[in-house]
Amino acid sequence: MNMKKTNRATHLLLLPAALVFGAATACTTPTVNTVESATPKALITPEQMKHFKTDRALDRVASPVFLQTGKGADGQSLKIQAQVQNTTRKTATFHYRVNWFDAQGLALSGYTPAMHTVELNGGEIKSITATAPAPGAVDFQIVFIEPR
Repeated sequence: MNMKKTNRATHLLLLPAALVFGAATACTTPTVNTVESATPKALITPEQMKHFKTDRALDRVASPVFLQTGKGADGQSLKIQAQVQNTTRKTATFHYRVNWFDAQGLALSGYTPAMHTVELNGGEIKSITATAPAPGAVDFQIVFIEPR
C-alpha cells in the first residue's frame, strides 16, 4: 500500500515538470545550419545592392545578403538571384514581388508582378530566384512586403 502511494505521489510531482519541459521544447525555434562547397564551381559575379529601408522589423526577417544576375534558360532574358536572411530567432513570413523595367526605365508593359510568400526559420538564408518575363527587361526591383 505504501508503494502505491509513493508511486502516485511521484507521478503527481513529475507530471507538472514534464508538462513544463514539453511546453518549453515545443516553443523553441529550430536553428538552421548550412553546408556548401569550399571551392564552388559556379562563376559568381555579385551585384551591388541599393537597399531602402522603411520598416526595421521587416528588414530583420528579410535582410538582403547577396545579389547576382545572369541569363535565363533562353540565353537572353535577365535572371536574378537574391539571398535573404531572417536575422531573428523566430520563424517569420514575408511577401515579395519583382518589378521589371525596360531600357528606358519604364515598367514592362502588360506585366503585373506576382506576389510570392516566403517562410524563413530564425537565422535561415534562402535564395529568391526570378527570370524576366520578356527579353526587353534590363533592370529589376525586389519589393519586400510585411504580411498583414
